[in-house]
Amino acid sequence: MPLRTLPLALAILLAVLPAGAAADTTTRIIVKREPGLNATERADIRADADVRYVESLPLPRTEVVAAAPSDVGDALDVLNADPGVMYAELDRPIRALATNDPYYTLLWAVENTGRYFGGQAGTPDADLDVPEAWTGSTGADTTVAVVDTGVDGDHPDLAPNIGPGWDFVERDGTPNDEDTDSHGTHVTGTIAAVRGNAQGTVGVAPDATIMPLRVLGADGQGTVSDAIRAYNLAGANGVKVVNASLGGNAYVQAEYDAIARNDDTLFVVAAGNSGTNNDVPSQAEYPCAYNLPNILCVGASTNTDARASFSNYGAATVDVFAPGLRIYSTKVDGYGWLDGTSMATPQVSGVAALVLAAEPTLSPTEVKALIMQSGEYKPAFAGWSVSGRRANADRAGDAALAGGPQADRDGDGVVDAADSCPTTAGSALPNGCPDRDRDGVADAADNCPTVANSGQQNTDGRADGGDACDGDRDNDGRPNTTDACPTVYAITANGCPPPPPPNRDRDGRIDAIDACPTEYAITKDGCPLPALTAVTRKVKRRAVVVKASTSRAAKVRILVQRKKGRRWVKVKKRTLATGANRVRLTVKRLTRGRHRIVVAVYSNAGAGGSATRYFKVR
Repeated sequence: MPLRTLPLALAILLAVLPAGAAADTTTRIIVKREPGLNATERADIRADADVRYVESLPLPRTEVVAAAPSDVGDALDVLNADPGVMYAELDRPIRALATNDPYYTLLWAVENTGRYFGGQAGTPDADLDVPEAWTGSTGADTTVAVVDTGVDGDHPDLAPNIGPGWDFVERDGTPNDEDTDSHGTHVTGTIAAVRGNAQGTVGVAPDATIMPLRVLGADGQGTVSDAIRAYNLAGANGVKVVNASLGGNAYVQAEYDAIARNDDTLFVVAAGNSGTNNDVPSQAEYPCAYNLPNILCVGASTNTDARASFSNYGAATVDVFAPGLRIYSTKVDGYGWLDGTSMATPQVSGVAALVLAAEPTLSPTEVKALIMQSGEYKPAFAGWSVSGRRANADRAGDAALAGGPQADRDGDGVVDAADSCPTTAGSALPNGCPDRDRDGVADAADNCPTVANSGQQNTDGRADGGDACDGDRDNDGRPNTTDACPTVYAITANGCPPPPPPNRDRDGRIDAIDACPTEYAITKDGCPLPALTAVTRKVKRRAVVVKASTSRAAKVRILVQRKKGRRWVKVKKRTLATGANRVRLTVKRLTRGRHRIVVAVYSNAGAGGSATRYFKVR
């Protein structure tokens, strides 16, 4: 449903939003009450916790209250201890998930020809195959809600595709004139920048409509309660896809409830940019890590089909990867680059819009399954995500037109027909089987499934799980638990080989026979070779003064010659030891004619080079 006119449901919802509901994000608490409480009982709960009512949320019996900054901890304790409260939790701050660092040819995510982006040459076809997908769908008659910093609604590459929305920061209906951060505008351009208008870039779904929902301010910060309002507004208006390139580091039950409640909407969310494992609750980014069937979490890939170093990952939480490094898109009053899982997420939201335009009857879980199944399997993503795949728009569109996703009982993106482990989710292997240690051997066949040992070595032949799980890995007779060097064979008191003689400079010559034990040098005596740093000669009448400087103490051989016919004949030859890395030699009673000086430097380390200077005696 394109949102080019204000729907009745949107108008009704916007009318009930309270004005001036913003509060200090460090003092806000989300509270869900038990059913059946009257107004007096609800007021008593707030009074007991010394909090004030701020606003209601579009969830049953759920509201936002505020406490004094110094009393937040006590207020949470009192509220959670009250029998009339189901839960009370902090209104978690959220932020835009981008890391900062005309123009189709710059859009390697759309079509990668191998050009140089992001510090390295790209891998051809490490992209979404978007132009191929456009032959079947361009996203027409679909709407994507962008929950973000708003959008530059006057941008010529976006304006035709921007529908009505709402600003939850300013509490008004103008989210398309408030984006001073550019994050939301960048995300919007990736999804639905107009195609064929001689303006800048093009979106993955260039005919889709954007519903901008502003929940983040000019600093890229906001509250999860505003995000909840945005999720509910999108769902209430029948929007099938929400792009949430944002997140926070705490589980919020109310946010979980809001997404679960809007189960007719697919929430495409960012994995996060801390390079950590979202499967670990203490490291996880939310909403990515919520275990809900209508959340599709996206990690960031590079233009060589590798995981971007900043991208979070998770074999159970991050569903697919998509391009997120050096992404070029619309910004306020122009265009620019951004990096982040925030940039990867709208790539997949665009793919979802293409899929729904091709087959509008698909449910959110079917769209999610289809995108995961149709992605391109890449070893670089195996074990880092549920599917081990990078999204592919063309394949997804073809699958939608062919009737939707196939059966996939374990939801790992490998269809049952091709899944050797159809009831156990696993993407580390192309056959859909788990491989916890990522060594290429399925857990069921791995003699040590939690430690990488691709060769399945078992040198002692014992039935103890192979070398990687062996109780005495180095077979030196000392168990691993008491072996200070459990992987190095050594029959010693502590199980370790004797330490090698000191070799501080690591040049292969031990200190005891190294004349320069702290200076790396592969020479006769272990010292760096001397070098000539300067050679000068000064001629006065029939004498010459030769001066030479060296990089270190050395011997300097000075040979003075004169030209006789075609030959150079010796006039004088001296070898001098340097003092303060310098030598000087004066040669007198020279005959008239051409002369030269050949200066060579050497030490016990070896010869260090030479230099030649010419002069005339008149």
